[in-house]
Amino acid sequence: MSHHLNSIKWEVLPAKENPKKTIFFIIFLILVSLIFGFGFGLFFGILSFLILFFSNINFFIKTKYEIGEDKIIIKKPFYEISKDWEWVKRVEVDKNGIFFSPFEKKSWLDSFRGIFLITNKSQEIYDELRRMGKIKE
Repeated sequence: MSHHLNSIKWEVLPAKENPKKTIFFIIFLILVSLIFGFGFGLFFGILSFLILFFSNINFFIKTKYEIGEDKIIIKKPFYEISKDWEWVKRVEVDKNGIFFSPFEKKSWLDSFRGIFLITNKSQEIYDELRRMGKIKE
């Protein structure tokens, strides 16, 4: 994590940070694909591998996060999400990261409209956001 003139930047690659989970997932992926391959044919074995792998692709790709003076940016290899601070109405900290919501109160739409930034330093980032004046309590 780095700080540059009122911005916070960091990168996350879950597969590298969680080697046990990575090994378990790869073994699981191969086993399920082999079961489908032997049970239903080569086509379904390959199809099951592709579906499982690509549905969990975020685990294997690097994500770059930037919290700046005027916006929050999430960069992935194929796309970028950018939200202005006016969009953020509520911030919640959890052990796996920080959640930004466009709703002032909890809503069933949070998981569809909000954004979650993965970090193992969520409290440190939250405190920095308070220092920057981005979070009002």
